[in-house]
Amino acid sequence: MVCPLEMVTVLSGEMVVCAVTLTQTKIFSEKAPSTTTFLLPSQQPNPSNPPTMSPQAKAKTPPQPPLHFTLTPSLLQTAHTLINTYRSAQDAIVSSVTPATATFATVLLPFAHAENAFLTGRRSLSLYKDVSASPDLREASRKASDMLDAFGLEFKQRLDLFVLIDAVVKRGEVLDPEEEHLLSVLHRDMTKTGINLPAEERARFGEIQARVLELGSRFAENARAPSKPVVWFAREELAGVPKEDLERMQKGEGENEGKVGARIAEHYHTVMRSAESAAARRKMYMGYYNRCNENVPIFKEVAVLRDEAARMLGYRNHASLVCEERMARDTETVDALLGRLREGLLPGAEGAMERYRREKERDFEERGEEWDGVVYAWDLNYYGRRATARAAGETRVDLKEVSDWFPLQVMVEGMLETMGKLFGLVFTEVEFEEGGREELVWRDDVRLFSVWDSEDEGGEFLGYLYLDLYSHEYKSSGSWCSSLMPGHLKPDGSRAYTSVALMCEFDRPTSTKPCLLSHMDATMMFHELGHGIHDLVSKTRFGRFHGCNGTVIDFGEAPSQVLENWFLIPSQLKRWSRHYSSLSDEYLKIWREKKAAALGMTGSAIEEISPPDVHLPDDMIEAFLEKRSSDSVILELGQLAISTWDFMIHSQESHEAIKNLNFSESYNRLAEGLNPAATPSDLGEGWEWGHAYCVWTMLVQGDYHAGYYSYALSKVYSADIFDNFFRDDPMSATQGRRYRYGLLEPGGRRPEMETLLAFFRSMGIA
Repeated sequence: MVCPLEMVTVLSGEMVVCAVTLTQTKIFSEKAPSTTTFLLPSQQPNPSNPPTMSPQAKAKTPPQPPLHFTLTPSLLQTAHTLINTYRSAQDAIVSSVTPATATFATVLLPFAHAENAFLTGRRSLSLYKDVSASPDLREASRKASDMLDAFGLEFKQRLDLFVLIDAVVKRGEVLDPEEEHLLSVLHRDMTKTGINLPAEERARFGEIQARVLELGSRFAENARAPSKPVVWFAREELAGVPKEDLERMQKGEGENEGKVGARIAEHYHTVMRSAESAAARRKMYMGYYNRCNENVPIFKEVAVLRDEAARMLGYRNHASLVCEERMARDTETVDALLGRLREGLLPGAEGAMERYRREKERDFEERGEEWDGVVYAWDLNYYGRRATARAAGETRVDLKEVSDWFPLQVMVEGMLETMGKLFGLVFTEVEFEEGGREELVWRDDVRLFSVWDSEDEGGEFLGYLYLDLYSHEYKSSGSWCSSLMPGHLKPDGSRAYTSVALMCEFDRPTSTKPCLLSHMDATMMFHELGHGIHDLVSKTRFGRFHGCNGTVIDFGEAPSQVLENWFLIPSQLKRWSRHYSSLSDEYLKIWREKKAAALGMTGSAIEEISPPDVHLPDDMIEAFLEKRSSDSVILELGQLAISTWDFMIHSQESHEAIKNLNFSESYNRLAEGLNPAATPSDLGEGWEWGHAYCVWTMLVQGDYHAGYYSYALSKVYSADIFDNFFRDDPMSATQGRRYRYGLLEPGGRRPEMETLLAFFRSMGIA
């Protein structure tokens, strides 16, 4: 659990942090620099090790200790205590206040303090189901999360509490903007749980909501459980796959004796890019799109139930209900956005496909075989790689090697250094004393930083950042940012500080094998780190509005998408890059041996091979960005397919229509209409050959149902922000500070469109 609850004063709004009897210095020690802790990659003598702190720096002790992790399955008791304490706070309000005496101070303020403590405890309890190696702890975390979700629904259906909140609304007090927003949002949310419905309908509405929570949990568990499904191949089927990748695959036993198992989460892209056999690529493709088919009926039942609930509240469909509280406001706005994107992207699709057609035709000519002229979906990665390799031979620029300049550790240091300069931040790594690490992180390879304002921004403490970057067997796949503790003001007016974790699944580097990132991996890590920075610099009174999680989703993605632009700037790519061979003598030796093998060199001549440029060469940057531009259309169309389908299924004209809709067929038809590549449907296999949506947990749990369009809408805002503030000088500290305080710090403490427009007006561009 995070902390024994006897150490937590929930009703007074104290944080779920451990006030352990040991002094902080006995748990960890810090060396805090007066400027950004991290050196530029060009200054790092060996970025495979943590950076050296400034010896002149004066040590600082954070005003709040880090979260305390005691990894036992007692999470259920912790969850019960959190729920009972929160429920008691609500009971105290309704027993002591009447509609006649209901004010913000007597109803909303004590409610908000209790909610702050509840949110603080619940978020960290949910962490273990995604990261723990202990099956007991994962199961306890899952059950605790389900209990907490159920209670979150229960209190919104309390008629006695709603009567008081409704009375405060009708009283019309003069409130500050964040108080007014809290009152409005809470009243709206409770209304949307059917609290104003007649008793019989309210009971049915409650059944629907409870069933959706139950199904959402089951869907997520199914999607999480097969995160490492395996597709088995005879070794000869995987001709073309690099030997080192084959060696990392699972070795077959029993009926799979002599075969290798390609784990979809780890080896999908390797097989799709490298396997010469179209049959093998297709086999992997089909495994990928059918890796969690038990979720087919669950997804549909959830969507049908949500549609029923929305119509009970008087909305046309579920999409109409959720759009009302987002920046888009209505379904027409979203439909228009998706239509414009479709019109803008489709003309470029055929041009993008021509690259794959030419390469596949060349391949068949070289093999002396006749080609039928069709490019399939499982051909794209393979022939895209071949086309890139061919271009490298013609231009002497080998884009396969770009990742050699993106070692994980170098990228981490460069990203934090950039955040520090832009936003005025200092990241100080926590140094653990012997025996202290296991209580302060959930696994021994997690890094922990205290984060501060730089001295010119006041030098104040902001919170804690955890980096959990390496894959392991039981960790959920993908990259994401997890808010473990929302910042807020405590009842005494002091600040409770945030804790946030960046999660990735990269290979752990060793002395003989660096962890090298693709450009996409690095971009995604920066995107997710952006969510973490949003959390760290946000300042709100109420935890529900803190940081990225405190905003509506079609705003919350914009700040991180702004940051993705840095990976398209040549000067930034050069600034961050550092060839792994420059990190250590051992890595240089490994690189030379690899180069010698490619050149057919042996003996002492290997030592004469000149090291590569330390930073990414200009010609590689130019060629890479040109290639990325040509590939982006297909990638964008894939995202558009998900956005359009998600919004379509939740926008059906009648309840019967969604009940009769074939979800798999509708998605596969829509996706094929947006991508010129052929699919199994073109081979006469119908339209139910794959079920891609069965692992899209974000469309079932959380807020992204009828909301995946948020990525597209946020890109519109993020493009405006980047063009107006950072394009001319991407490292401008002045613009970075304006962006921090104008757009990131407010979180969701007022309607997000108001925040965005106020920010643009302050810069004279709205």
